[in-house]
Amino acid sequence: MRYPILAALLIALVGCTAGRAELKCDAATSYLSHELSNTDDEELVYGSLDDEATFNLVGLAEADRVKAVSEFAEEPWFDLKGTSVWQGEAFDEIAKTPDEIRMVRKLFEEPTSANAVTRCSEISTLLQSRSIAFGESAVKSVSAIENRELDAHSKTIADIYLPILSDDDRSALLLVSRSWAPLAGVGLIIKIERQTNGEWLPTRAQQIWVS
Repeated sequence: MRYPILAALLIALVGCTAGRAELKCDAATSYLSHELSNTDDEELVYGSLDDEATFNLVGLAEADRVKAVSEFAEEPWFDLKGTSVWQGEAFDEIAKTPDEIRMVRKLFEEPTSANAVTRCSEISTLLQSRSIAFGESAVKSVSAIENRELDAHSKTIADIYLPILSDDDRSALLLVSRSWAPLAGVGLIIKIERQTNGEWLPTRAQQIWVS
């Protein structure tokens, strides 16, 4: 090969990218396992579509978009302290660090939030082990939008998306949501942190939409 150094660099880059993709799935799966084990007994169905609308600010002028992202990124967290955000507790607010602000801004720069159920076989296995349905046919079967005779979804519709990792791979931010009816739902940014045993636990949360 004429360019062995370049080839070696490309191989290393591909390996690094694959490794981080695997770490993202590991983080999302670990978080979801913790969430499902530490939440109220809701009947859940998980969606499998990517999200392109949550951070869609294309209708804003550039200056207004930058301002909106900056203001949102600087809002305080809810301090979870390792508990589940779905337990309905009253959480204290805590200011974001500069690194956390940068991570939230980075999350907003992602054009699409990639659905973790679709990307991570470990999550599919986890949901199957808990007899939790997933996929769009399962979502449609419980949705009050698809079934007009229902006033609310017959099961809670949930979503979880691939996280973005910190530079040191010790923490991550991911988008999660739950919907109970066509006009009753909430979307959250969750900060998760990797523990010494490899488990990823939630430590911070920020509401990004409510209906």
